[in-house]
Amino acid sequence: MPVNSADTAWLLISSALVMLMTPGVAMFYGGMVRRKNILSTIMMSFATLALVGLLWVLYGYSLSFGTDQGSLILQWRVGEYKVDLLPKLKVELVVLDEDVSKTLNAITAAARTGEMGDGKIFVLPVEDAVRVRTGEEGENAI
Repeated sequence: MPVNSADTAWLLISSALVMLMTPGVAMFYGGMVRRKNILSTIMMSFATLALVGLLWVLYGYSLSFGTDQGSLILQWRVGEYKVDLLPKLKVELVVLDEDVSKTLNAITAAARTGEMGDGKIFVLPVEDAVRVRTGEEGENAI
């Protein structure tokens, strides 16, 4: 996927504007404290800016401009996990009681990859169904 130069320019300009706002925020917070605490309050604002800048360099830049094609690799205690940042899919089905096991088997066979994030299936009872268009109820509505 090519990098859109307009998106990159907007991201850099908005980041620069946030950095320019930091002295104003520091002065605002400095004006709300006693005179002896002004310098420490202003310095905390600049330290926060430095911390956010460091986090941007370490993580934000690779998330924004990386070539990971919609996923993020995270290191955790027991191993490495790939987290998909692509849209998820939610499917809701209502089937007859005798078709539940066949439906579950078909869905799990088609959706299983063996990776984290394959999904979950919840089986819930449906007490009644009504087809609004025709007024049919119960199994006839399904």
